[in-house]
Amino acid sequence: MAHDPVSAVLGRTYEETLTIELPRIEGVVDGGEIPVRPGHLRYAGRVVLTGRRMNVDLYYDDHTDHTRVPLAWNGEYTLDQKSTSGTPDRSRPGDSVSEQ
Repeated sequence: MAHDPVSAVLGRTYEETLTIELPRIEGVVDGGEIPVRPGHLRYAGRVVLTGRRMNVDLYYDDHTDHTRVPLAWNGEYTLDQKSTSGTPDRSRPGDSVSEQ
C-alpha cells in the first residue's frame, strides 16, 4: 500500500516504524498512560487492542497553542506475532501486519 503520491506513481512502497510502549496488550489504553521521554508532549486519545486488532486514535495535546495534533499513524491495524529475531513471523499462513 502506498502512503504518498510519489510511491503510488512509481509503484513502490517503503517501510516505517513507530515504537510506542503500551502498558498492556489488551483492552483500552488511554493516551495519558503511554510513557513519553522528558521534554516531549504527552499523548491524548487512546489505543484499543482487541485480539489481533489495534485501533490507534492518538493526538499530541499541545497546551502552549491549545491545539490537538493527530498522529499520522492513527488507524486500524491487524497485529502479527514477532519471531524471536524481532521481525514479523510471515511463515504462518494468514499472518500479516497491515493497516486497514
